[in-house]
Amino acid sequence: MRMNLTIDIMPDKILGVQSLSSDIQSRKLSMNSYTKVGGRVKILHIIKRHVVVKMNCSMTMNLTSQSIQEQKCKRHVSL
Repeated sequence: MRMNLTIDIMPDKILGVQSLSSDIQSRKLSMNSYTKVGGRVKILHIIKRHVVVKMNCSMTMNLTSQSIQEQKCKRHVSL
């Protein structure tokens, strides 16, 4: 399953980060994200289960090329 996400950037929170100026000078911005999605799934069209998927990701964005340079995610699935 693929999802498109929209994120809201809060300028007051970003400006409060002390390492922001050094990140901008290095043209690499480090970010962390956490996502929790729950729902019901059918296994073999017989068994219905409630599932919770948690993702904890850290990424480095290259500000020059506007691309994600490094991404590491840890996932946890609870049935």
